[in-house]
Amino acid sequence: MVCRARPVASCAIGYPSNLMSNRGHRDRRSVERARRLLKAVSVGGSPAELFEALRACAPVAGGLIGTMGAGMTGSMISHVVGLPGDVLEEWAATPLAHLRLMMEPLIPAKPGDLISDRMAITGSFREKLSLLRVLGSAGLGESAGYKVAVRTSPSGKQEHSFLTVALEGREVFTPAQREIFRRLHPMIEAALARMALPLVAREPFHMQVLEEDRIGYLCLSNTGAVIELNERAHVLARQYSRVAHVEGGRGWLARFAEQVLMQTRGRRAWSLRHDNGARVEIRVYRVSKEYYPVGQDLVLVELHEVALACDGLTPRECEIAHFLVLTGLSQKQIADKLGISEGTLRKHAQSIFDCFGVHSRPELIELLSQLR
Repeated sequence: MVCRARPVASCAIGYPSNLMSNRGHRDRRSVERARRLLKAVSVGGSPAELFEALRACAPVAGGLIGTMGAGMTGSMISHVVGLPGDVLEEWAATPLAHLRLMMEPLIPAKPGDLISDRMAITGSFREKLSLLRVLGSAGLGESAGYKVAVRTSPSGKQEHSFLTVALEGREVFTPAQREIFRRLHPMIEAALARMALPLVAREPFHMQVLEEDRIGYLCLSNTGAVIELNERAHVLARQYSRVAHVEGGRGWLARFAEQVLMQTRGRRAWSLRHDNGARVEIRVYRVSKEYYPVGQDLVLVELHEVALACDGLTPRECEIAHFLVLTGLSQKQIADKLGISEGTLRKHAQSIFDCFGVHSRPELIELLSQLR
């Protein structure tokens, strides 16, 4: 619940009326300045312009722009602005179950609502999130999720666009700032719609990325920095990082991107084969701002994993077989990702084993590896 300041109560505890008047005057000036800056965000403008406008009414250090599928069972696309590079990596690595808890308050929220992490992330759950530790170690203050819009894709599925906003130093959001963000909402939404983000945008391409969730996409700056990715890209990059000779630890995603650029230099594709027989094809495309509606020259990396042969299986069983063979996720993690119970997953797994004439997951992996 957001508490709103009441002038009568403020005077009752001793705030001079002229101070309240001055504060209101400052708020009005900051709102007007923010409106001017938001209105100035041009078609194809940089996302940094949006956060610069928000700094006019709050001590904003930077944030993240994202789109997620309804129910958090599909992919998520994210673009980081003005924050340390490992924030995007840590965000992408957050377990889906934790991500659901973090983002859950934004689903029913109204466009324009600002929900701070202290409202949405409490108790022992807060201690588990390494993302908050990364933000804290960077010297940042409170962060909040900001609901931008809800749209319906051509297939009828809902998608939610949002910002996460991080403050400078040890600052926290005030009730007045929450109200200002709410009042600025129409202009924030319009500015975001005008900006040219490769994946986080209104174009049909990004809706396809969200719904399909089979192909991974990484957007790199012309210097090779990872600035945008979808959930699938993170899963595949993590799965094939060892095969790509990329060690784990902080910054592994940036090192993976660097390896991709090196291996595709002078050619467009790079193929990696996992120990279990799975294979990912990596293709690199140059995206020039002269020819595409983007704010800067970009490199688009596409990661496409070769599909399993699923003759004789239902679509759901084929999906589960994919997770069993091509990922290292536990059955509980797979069930959680698909939104089903472990018992239901075990029944599907048994049907898959029966279809291929095996008795266990290791046998299934070995058989399909031999067939490749």
